[in-house]
Amino acid sequence: GGGNGYGFCENSKLYCRKTRKLWYVMQQEIRLQECTYHLDGLKIVYEFCMREQIEDIRYVTQKQFDRIEKYADTEYKIRCAKHAFRMCQKYIFCRAKNISWNSTVWYMERLYLETYRINPSSPIKTFFFMNIEKKENRIYVQEYMKYCLGITHLSLSVIRTELNRILKVVIWLEETTDINLRDVSENEIKQYFQTIDSNRAGSFNVIVTAIYQFYEYMQVKNLIKEVPFNYKYYLKKEILHHNNRTVAGVENQ
Repeated sequence: GGGNGYGFCENSKLYCRKTRKLWYVMQQEIRLQECTYHLDGLKIVYEFCMREQIEDIRYVTQKQFDRIEKYADTEYKIRCAKHAFRMCQKYIFCRAKNISWNSTVWYMERLYLETYRINPSSPIKTFFFMNIEKKENRIYVQEYMKYCLGITHLSLSVIRTELNRILKVVIWLEETTDINLRDVSENEIKQYFQTIDSNRAGSFNVIVTAIYQFYEYMQVKNLIKEVPFNYKYYLKKEILHHNNRTVAGVENQ
């Protein structure tokens, strides 16, 4: 009986050694694959930046970024390249001495926001501005987002929802007109409201109010003389009560 027990222990030790060795080899293989994945991606990113004459990846727009696929001839390489590009963007944004607010992607981990503004079960990791092609328009929206993040106490999810509403009108404006955000008239605003596909008055009113608040911010900052439309005129129901979230109201608190 003792002999069998001894043999069992020796076999177990041998099995454990082999398992550890196999696990080590597997880990090394995984690391090698990860390194290859990253290096393949970085090579494509380098070629992409050189040929497209991109001097700073922090300011790349979506249309520019989409051209990266020209330099990758397989789905695998496209994934490698896009992943590497995102990682480079994140590294530069998060490690820079000063926050680059003009970057077309903001990484929230760099901003050190109060924990009560973040939903831990569904954390928001980025704010994207890449779809705004005109630099001037992009800066206006980014300045408004800085205000929302720094002056208001809104949660990150609420601010990102506001951003998405603003992005839609900016993208529509850039795709259908040659007018910049600060030169918009009520005519463009009215046309945009007519494109909104919403059967619910409440949802429509929230969009109207979000756009109004954005332009109110621009007025307070003397970027425009006056808000180009009266939001009360476009609301489908009585005036939406939004707890005095206007720019003037927050700054006077």
